[in-house]
Amino acid sequence: MNKEFVDAFYQLDTNIKKDKLSRELLVIGEYLRHIEKRLGIENEVDIYNYNPATDKEMDDDEYLTSLYQDIFNVERELITIERLLRDNKTEKERMMEE
Repeated sequence: MNKEFVDAFYQLDTNIKKDKLSRELLVIGEYLRHIEKRLGIENEVDIYNYNPATDKEMDDDEYLTSLYQDIFNVERELITIERLLRDNKTEKERMMEE
């Protein structure tokens, strides 16, 4: 990420920053859904869609708690994917040895 991008983000209103962070997490959630669909597993990530018009009264504690929950859930899904891929690779290796 270049300095101009960081400087532009810094200048934004806090409410807009919260929206941008939420949107980035939503994109990550969509990537997870796509990957999990290809792997044939159920996606359990439900990322909060922050709305700057209706959620601007949300205090920082509420927002940070929501953000933490989303990041934790994304991390959990990534661990699930990694384990599945590792186990599938191990199973394929076993089959190749037989």
